[in-house]
Amino acid sequence: MGKNIHITKKQKLKPWIKKHKKEIISTAIFVGISGAVIVYCVCLKKQVSNLKELNFLLQEENNLCNKKIQRLIERHHIKDVCTLEAVSDGLRHGSPICAQVMADRKAYLNGLY
Repeated sequence: MGKNIHITKKQKLKPWIKKHKKEIISTAIFVGISGAVIVYCVCLKKQVSNLKELNFLLQEENNLCNKKIQRLIERHHIKDVCTLEAVSDGLRHGSPICAQVMADRKAYLNGLY
């Protein structure tokens, strides 16, 4: 494939093709494979670009979810404090329901649930 091939006016095309058949076929295969590789690389580059965009969107969604989780943890803590204050007040007034809530909480903290 390293030779330059020139057709002079005197040569006829058919004999020239027969003489250089291997070179023509190898060049055609090389061009075909090169074209296929280029198309594949372009498609791969587009897929990588799409994956980067998808990754960015997923990271944004993950950040939003993390913020929501933090807000829920804070609200849960506030709810627990308010509930314990209400149960404590109910126990001072002799409420059997509050006694059951405290017993359930004790069992939960001791790992029985």
